[in-house]
Amino acid sequence: MTILVGDIGGTNARLALYGKGVIRLKQTFPSRDFTSMGLIISRYLERLEQPPLRDKAGERPRRCCLGVAGPVSGNRATGTNLPWDVDGNALSRELGFESVTVINDFEAVGWSLDVLLPEDLVKIGGGNAVEGGTRAVLGAGTGLGEAI
Repeated sequence: MTILVGDIGGTNARLALYGKGVIRLKQTFPSRDFTSMGLIISRYLERLEQPPLRDKAGERPRRCCLGVAGPVSGNRATGTNLPWDVDGNALSRELGFESVTVINDFEAVGWSLDVLLPEDLVKIGGGNAVEGGTRAVLGAGTGLGEAI
């Protein structure tokens, strides 16, 4: 199954297709050029229906997961620097997805930790990694993104 995935921030919304362990057909949209997340997703899906992407895209994704920079509650995000909210339930109805799941962008990063390769990591501080130990991701930007 192919899933539409997104990294949604106040500056850019990045969308791509994910399936079989591969991210493909990435596109970036300036967030402030749009009045809603639905319009950005619609534009992305329209581009997938046009040559030459049509043959590469395959079947239209039925599910979507969006990592949004900002607090998430009840499948809805209030973006820290977005000019609009991201409501997964409303997007699902509006765009005909089986589901649209909205999570915090650093939660998305946290879920990726199990698939990172050793060459994807940079050691900071002393000591040795402990198998099954606590892991954390931090990112300083507009705010301090974190996941443990």
